[in-house]
Amino acid sequence: MYRPGIKRALFLSIFIISQFAAASAQSATPQPIGRDLTATLCFVVGSDEDPGGRELGPRLDDLFAGIRDTHGYALYRIIDAQTGRAAPGGLLETRSIVSLARAEPDGPSYIDWRMILAKSATGETSTGRIAIESFRAGMNIPVRSMSPNPNTGLMQPSISYQNAGVTSSRFGVAPDKPTLVGTVTVPAFNGTLFIVLMLNEAPIN
Repeated sequence: MYRPGIKRALFLSIFIISQFAAASAQSATPQPIGRDLTATLCFVVGSDEDPGGRELGPRLDDLFAGIRDTHGYALYRIIDAQTGRAAPGGLLETRSIVSLARAEPDGPSYIDWRMILAKSATGETSTGRIAIESFRAGMNIPVRSMSPNPNTGLMQPSISYQNAGVTSSRFGVAPDKPTLVGTVTVPAFNGTLFIVLMLNEAPIN
């Protein structure tokens, strides 16, 4: 027996499923980011001696699982974290003073972070990575050394600053995921400084 209601219901079901599939396919395609992003920058020291700072936390533990195998340090600690907001094509620039447990007796350390996001915000839309036009981040860490006094000939301490940082341009990072953007050997900590960046709407920890 012919039932128009059944045919109409079947047609509506097919139409709704088709619309749902189209919407799902569209949402799976990375979309340009037209809003501000929270940028979190972490300075992590790997060393066999305690550099101070705090534990990595679960988000960074995942990132450093492979790094532990390749570098083999006994300890990995966050010695500083910076957070700011940046818009597509905008500039994020911070300069701040931090006290590091390992270097504090010799004076403060200085953070320098400068980042420009690409105007399109997603320069690699096929992978959904957020495009960064230019990036610079680093620390100036006080280092104590001994040198002779020119008048007395006696050894006296002097303080100089060691710069540890990275500079890069035109690269992309996955959103909502900590990304290692550079490493620097730091004699002041007898280890390596790992610079980690994450772009999302919340800080790493």
